[in-house]
Amino acid sequence: MKKGTTTKKTKIVGTQNFINQKTGEIVELNVVEASSTDFNFEKIWLGHIMQALDCLGSQRIKVVTWLLENKDNDNRIIARQADIAEGANVSKQTVTDVISTLISNDILKMVHRGVYLLNPNVIFKGHHGKRMDVLIRYNKL
Repeated sequence: MKKGTTTKKTKIVGTQNFINQKTGEIVELNVVEASSTDFNFEKIWLGHIMQALDCLGSQRIKVVTWLLENKDNDNRIIARQADIAEGANVSKQTVTDVISTLISNDILKMVHRGVYLLNPNVIFKGHHGKRMDVLIRYNKL
């Protein structure tokens, strides 16, 4: 399956007169609008998927569901493993196993103890610019 990518588009939106600072001459130039767009992404309705996964009943799925439900607008999860275990109603060992698996599969990174960051190339809610900001922070970890 191809991954989603970001592309830059430019288009001429008109012309405008500018003053050449060296010669003082008025020059008519094209005005170009540049934008970045995402394409080849799939939309998912997270709430529906999480309900379906929770119905499957796996302890590990409960942890993943809890993590997704408790991420903030910057894709961070701020919680100790004990808090996650209590919130998901699973053992702390299950939480440790799930977090290790997510980290080894580049879905999650630990910022520091009790703070995790979800990969914005996997899941993100927000506009392109915000996702790019979070992606830069994620890649620096």
